[in-house]
Amino acid sequence: MALEYESEGKNRAQAIDAYERAFCVDPARPDALINCGTLYYEDGNLEKASEYFRQAFGARSGKRLAHFNLGSVLDETGHVDAARQHLRQAVRLNPIYPDAH
Repeated sequence: MALEYESEGKNRAQAIDAYERAFCVDPARPDALINCGTLYYEDGNLEKASEYFRQAFGARSGKRLAHFNLGSVLDETGHVDAARQHLRQAVRLNPIYPDAH
């Protein structure tokens, strides 16, 4: 449901709500955590976005993107050294990840 709302573009609040409900069933779903964090990031709620990106670290498949996204949030909030650490970690996890470079 969340992806469907998200694809419609104008139902961001409903998409976030659907992700929140999905976390009740599976709180460690990296794709949902990253997608929800991205919606918060795009809405300018960087604190909430970082919260979701940090939660995504627990799942192997989501780590690279979670580190990249958190690095972007930290860079925008002026935490450049911490941002670099997360971007470097994204590159360590996938050396050919162009966005992290």
